[in-house]
Amino acid sequence: MKSSVSAAAALSILVAVASPAAAQKVADSICPRANAAISALVALKDQTDPVKNADVLLPVVNAYKSCRQLALADGAIEPAAHYDEVRASQYLISLGRQYYAMQKYDEAHAAWTEARQVSQDIVDWLPTSRHNTGMSHSQYHDAAVDIVKAADLELARLAPATKPSP
Repeated sequence: MKSSVSAAAALSILVAVASPAAAQKVADSICPRANAAISALVALKDQTDPVKNADVLLPVVNAYKSCRQLALADGAIEPAAHYDEVRASQYLISLGRQYYAMQKYDEAHAAWTEARQVSQDIVDWLPTSRHNTGMSHSQYHDAAVDIVKAADLELARLAPATKPSP
């Protein structure tokens, strides 16, 4: 499932167009463990409160990480584990933004760094003969590139915010 929507915009689009009624329709067939957490995110009424946003984003990230572990245990790197990694990374970018808004700079840095590292691994991934999908890279390559760029932008923004004031 290749996305032309940038990773940074994916969550904002989902939240902007979703209504509480749509929350009942959330269905991720690749990672069903994430459905309840995503439904809670979509149902969030006050999207301006970074504490509430972080509280609903963290379970989404954890659900995708859990699905990733299951996919890896089954040897399903491409597409399953990569899908789960991209989705977790997308939400990590958003989670880092909430931490940044709360001035939790260490947590923001950790979220963005993790999103960047995982996504860079997908960008660099090449199929072996065992995992040959007929492609020269992961089908989530482009989304991972977008996430790396988003993480780099956020990490650059973080550097001035953490410098002590004179």
